[in-house]
Amino acid sequence: MSISLIERRCQVVPDRERGVVFGLDISKDTITYRAHRPESFSKAFTVGQDMVGFRKIEAALEEFKSKGYEVWVGYEPTGSYSCCILEYLVDNGWRVVQINPKHTSKYNEIMDNVPGKSDPRDPRGIAGLIWQGCYRTPVHLVGTYAELRAASVEWSMLSVDGTRLRNQLHSLLQLWCPELGLVFKDTLCKSARGIMRKYRSADAIANAGVAKVRSVLAKASRGTTTARAEALLEAVCQSKALRSGQKTRYRSILHLLARLDLLEQHKSQVKADMAQMLSLLGESGRLLSVRGIGVVTSAILLGECGNIGEYDSRQLEKLVGLNLHEFSSGNHTGKRRISKCGRANVRYAVCVAATRMTSKNGIYHDVADKMRANGKKFGEIRIAVARKLLRLLHAVVRGDQDFDVRRFVARRGTGDDLTVHQDRQAA
Repeated sequence: MSISLIERRCQVVPDRERGVVFGLDISKDTITYRAHRPESFSKAFTVGQDMVGFRKIEAALEEFKSKGYEVWVGYEPTGSYSCCILEYLVDNGWRVVQINPKHTSKYNEIMDNVPGKSDPRDPRGIAGLIWQGCYRTPVHLVGTYAELRAASVEWSMLSVDGTRLRNQLHSLLQLWCPELGLVFKDTLCKSARGIMRKYRSADAIANAGVAKVRSVLAKASRGTTTARAEALLEAVCQSKALRSGQKTRYRSILHLLARLDLLEQHKSQVKADMAQMLSLLGESGRLLSVRGIGVVTSAILLGECGNIGEYDSRQLEKLVGLNLHEFSSGNHTGKRRISKCGRANVRYAVCVAATRMTSKNGIYHDVADKMRANGKKFGEIRIAVARKLLRLLHAVVRGDQDFDVRRFVARRGTGDDLTVHQDRQAA
């Protein structure tokens, strides 16, 4: 029996004759670093997380470079703490690579057979992983892409704050006037907010009368108000709301409503800024041509990943964390799952967009129906469609062409059996 070897593509590693790797362990206030060669390493040095410390690190890099060494710099991403030193080194022309933090402690334990983690020890593990080729190049964005990344982070924080405010309001409304949920599908819609701002309690609503409640609803929204006013009065006539503590509770409701209005106004401004920045990027028009992809999804995708046309599809899946993996051994075959090792904001935005596209008029509606008929659960359908959608977005950007429904539904062998949509979508 003959055995043939399959050549695989390996990452470039530092030259073993003239290469040197600096491992950086970055914390909030300090940076600990070591110089590492295949057969030797320096002692650990600690500098401050400031421009003085940055210059000391660069002076050490310059010292090795002047001796003819090929200098690499490796670090673990530590959130906002590592961003400043990364930008400083990249802007000054140094080669910087990134190590997965989960790998460092495991590598240290394998090398020393001693578990544990410390600032002087981690730079050695970081450098050792780079010598093995276990690294990735960080996505350092500049210009409009950097502004989009900041906007996408701001949008994410505002969304989290908005969810928190809504949850607090829902909790208070269960004590202030729980019958609002019987009349309004969304207890924080414009009509419900108008009622909350006008009346101090459920008893005040019941004593107001149909005409006054109808007037308040008419000012707050443009919907049918007469039937809604009558239904609300009928519901609150025998309200189970608390009678004690309502004065303080009502003040809290007004305060939360004001904060929610301000937050929604802020989100509208951020979305307008996103649209303006997207107009400066050519690939954004390709993304927006896909039905179901809006300004926010495009801004998050380009802001977190940069120009997605510069990746291949596998690289993009790994960067987003939608690549599949499984744990199998012997007779046990594990379930395939997504890795979730990547940009969480992009993964969330793509999954939300994929969920919209499985609706009645979505381009992946038939795919979802077919998977449902095969017994797939909602989560499995969402992830499968999200992976298809990510490949589609990558294709329209890399191919530099707008999304064409006829071409999309005519393609065979892609798993997107959408021929029934051709006439309806073309119309």
